[in-house]
Amino acid sequence: PNETDFRDDTFMMDLFYNWICQVWDILLTIGWWSILGLVIGSFLRVLLPRTLLEQRGYKALFFSVIGGAMLPMCNFSVIPLVITLFKAGWGIECALGFLSAATLLSPAGVLYSYAYMGPLLTGFYVVSAISSAWLTGAFAHKFLNFETKKLYETVDCSAEESLKASVFFASKIAVWLVVGAGIEAFLVSMGPLIVGQEMLMNPGAMSAVEVTLLGTLRHVCIPDDISMIASLVAAGLMPGGVLLFIMFGIATNVPELAVLYGTLGKKAAFLYGGTMLLCGVVMYLAIQVLIAPGFVPQFSLENAEIWTSLANRFSVRTWLPARVPCTALLLILCGYGIRDQK
Repeated sequence: PNETDFRDDTFMMDLFYNWICQVWDILLTIGWWSILGLVIGSFLRVLLPRTLLEQRGYKALFFSVIGGAMLPMCNFSVIPLVITLFKAGWGIECALGFLSAATLLSPAGVLYSYAYMGPLLTGFYVVSAISSAWLTGAFAHKFLNFETKKLYETVDCSAEESLKASVFFASKIAVWLVVGAGIEAFLVSMGPLIVGQEMLMNPGAMSAVEVTLLGTLRHVCIPDDISMIASLVAAGLMPGGVLLFIMFGIATNVPELAVLYGTLGKKAAFLYGGTMLLCGVVMYLAIQVLIAPGFVPQFSLENAEIWTSLANRFSVRTWLPARVPCTALLLILCGYGIRDQK
């Protein structure tokens, strides 16, 4: 039978097994980073003065975007950190601007991009990420501030109250992270059926729609997949495909969007994802018009080794011994959150 015949029991069992493996793999990554973000957020709720926790407006948004871009952590750690601080009174514009900048950018990601793709594409990548983060925060300030005022927390941020609130919000975040991981794993499992190997073997012939599908159906993490997209560009992929791959891949990070949907509401989730997609399309068109004609990929193995070594120093890595315990703790929090909602 055809391997894509969904009526075939063997094929369906293989697909289900692959989905389980993908869920566990994603949870291993999410577990460590999400618990780290929750711990850092809980400490900041106690240590930071209320004047810093309740920052709002365009001036605060500017510093939030800069701070997010400098954060050397995975976005799965940033999302619980941001939600925790938002519940303590942080402005919605600062929260989404910080989250967008931290998701799209990191010092290591920029250095990896410079190493593998050269200064020109890296410059467009940075401008696109900063623009997306700023617009996300600006749109949130204009359209979401009134609706999210009821979500602000008014309790005292003492150590005891912070611990109780952190456990409650952590369980809610955990539920949506696990739900998002399940959906993300399904997309990753279906990826090979939609994006065939022949497409990757001839990246020069890939259309904008195909690049978008490739980014959407992959579990993208900056800077880990910078090397992949750089190799595709070197093999002939249109330069604008870099922005499509990065922006669409990250914007369709389902666990992140699921948490936003479950904690801040569907409008916040759609505004966040939609703004990143809009910026990705605009920057794609700009790259294709301005630099695509006559574009020559820039790559030097010697320079790549130097910049990659420097990037590794600015990157926070997963502590491998903690992956399984943190994943187990995330699942326990998820179970507590499900029980609490019944």
